[in-house]
Amino acid sequence: MVTITQLNCFLAVARNLSFVRASKELFVSQPAVSHHINMLEEELGTPLLIRDKHHVALTDAGERFYLEVADVMNQLDGAIEFIQGTPELPEVLHIGFENTVEIHKLPEIFTEYTKKKPNVRFYCHGFELAEAIKQFNGNKLDILFTTCSTIKSSDEKFYPLFNGRFCCVMKKDDPLAAKSLISPEDLEERTLIFAEKRNCAPEMANLQRTLHMRFPNMKVHFSSSIHYSIAMIEAGIGIVILPDFLFSPHQLLGGKLVSIPFDTDTPAQVGIMGHKNFVAEKTKLFISMTRSFYSDQTDCVNMRKRKRELIYDEAAE
Repeated sequence: MVTITQLNCFLAVARNLSFVRASKELFVSQPAVSHHINMLEEELGTPLLIRDKHHVALTDAGERFYLEVADVMNQLDGAIEFIQGTPELPEVLHIGFENTVEIHKLPEIFTEYTKKKPNVRFYCHGFELAEAIKQFNGNKLDILFTTCSTIKSSDEKFYPLFNGRFCCVMKKDDPLAAKSLISPEDLEERTLIFAEKRNCAPEMANLQRTLHMRFPNMKVHFSSSIHYSIAMIEAGIGIVILPDFLFSPHQLLGGKLVSIPFDTDTPAQVGIMGHKNFVAEKTKLFISMTRSFYSDQTDCVNMRKRKRELIYDEAAE
């Protein structure tokens, strides 16, 4: 493996075109410099220097390598100087979100958190579920707001925040739109739009599988995004079953679409995922604060209801 010491020896010899002057510059013996150069050339598999008893010159490969390495080492020196000259680097909290999940108390959480941790910088990432899981498992995220209660990792810990319910979203002129509750039997002869398995929580996947097994002749389309599903509903292609927190009230504006509760015992839940191991204090505080904001489930339901009613009222005006 190429080492920093080998690179520094090569740069010194290339600058001075002399092993003697290079050894004096680096304050090491000449045999040591020769040894590191030989090891570097062996590692790279090509000669970098032409040397005899009186002269040292760079090969073509050596000249190209010198330019590249000198640039990299200058950047490294600059990075070291920056870190050493910075009294305190800000902490960064990487927060992941499933793109379509509505975390309605997020402004309040951010406000209170920044009062206690003013030096922490937020880095918010939005993903489809499959990519969110990949990023979390790769330790690229400190926490993840998700509908998936398990990521199949020994390092995860899921904290439930609030519950929702499954609804059927359809065009307003659909015959089923007049019902107050839709049963599985109501959908037997209908075309459904299923969420792509890799981008939906296990509960959602199980509900879709159960319906398809119960009604094997049911026609099904698939979508990887709620936005595509909404477009397919507007086109009259089918009906989608979703937790009520996965679609924004804005997507139902204009009177084109309606959302009717679906009769099922399947739970729909949003939570925050954290790592069990190596959890920083900044992360513990955010998780604790978030859980406290969602401790009152009745308040959560009422807030979401008020928010939806407010948006509908604004649209009516």
